[in-house]
Amino acid sequence: GEHVWAWPSAAPTSSPTLLPTSPPTAASNCTWSLEVASGGNADGNYSSIVLDGIELMPRYRRGMNVVLLRSPSVGVEAHHTFDLYADEASAGAMVAWLEANSQDGDVLAVAAMDEASAQLTNALE
Repeated sequence: GEHVWAWPSAAPTSSPTLLPTSPPTAASNCTWSLEVASGGNADGNYSSIVLDGIELMPRYRRGMNVVLLRSPSVGVEAHHTFDLYADEASAGAMVAWLEANSQDGDVLAVAAMDEASAQLTNALE
């Protein structure tokens, strides 16, 4: 099998464009699809992270919505939202969360909702 990433080209109702990634290793010989979509306040104000047709986050909020998928099983390890619009500590919190929770081989799916750049720092760029 192969891993297939799908990103809708505009609004979440559009047809996704499929982009193959590198071939899987023997340990991760599976087929799955990941769709990540987002829109700012003026562009629909939405976020969506879908793995094999299943929405991965219970609720999306303003900022960076992050889902950490553990490989090779592609199970959801953790998810969190960081309000990079209003929370001055959110950029540092996001870096700390990523360092504490992620490891080599993980897949990060990130979807911005509303506004997610006001508190962006060099550590996240």
